[in-house]
Amino acid sequence: MTGASRAQPGDRPCIPYSVCHNCEAFLCRADILTCPAGHNVDTFFRYGGGSDVAVSVVDAKAASLRVTRKEITLEESRVALNKSLSSALKNGHLMVLACQESNPDMDALCYDGFPLDALKKGGKEIITDQHAKKIITDADAKSTGNVKIPNKEFAVAVTSYFEKEDLDDFLFAKGMAFGSIGKKAFQIISIKYEEGTPLLD
Repeated sequence: MTGASRAQPGDRPCIPYSVCHNCEAFLCRADILTCPAGHNVDTFFRYGGGSDVAVSVVDAKAASLRVTRKEITLEESRVALNKSLSSALKNGHLMVLACQESNPDMDALCYDGFPLDALKKGGKEIITDQHAKKIITDADAKSTGNVKIPNKEFAVAVTSYFEKEDLDDFLFAKGMAFGSIGKKAFQIISIKYEEGTPLLD
């Protein structure tokens, strides 16, 4: 892997953006909260995350903001989140919760169909039959004979445009997006572009 060493549990690496195209070990399978200085990380995931792992990008900023603006109800936003999580959990996809520069109200948005536990430790805590019964929709279960089975390849990443030094104040403080989960549930990776470094094809 060019330009960066493989992440180990507990590592807090700082890697150049140009490495992203070859770093699914960092960005797809680790327990992470990515923290780039720019907006390229969500685009990277929307185009597949540089690997053969299927990726579903969920816009947490819009999910929260549209409720605040009363464009949709809280229930409608929760249903949409559940639909995304259900598909990802059943099919073993990487679900990326894109927060952008926002502080989404995750305490309000989360419920049985989209539990806070989904955001802990890269999603590992909900890969259980018990969680699957509450999360996977009847429509998604049809292809497995109406049995709701979690796929062990499922994983979660959270992306944010905040700088690493601002995370405590804007995401992990009491009352903030992940304040009730806690910083220890995430592995933080800071992605910084190195001036003059060519992007990989």
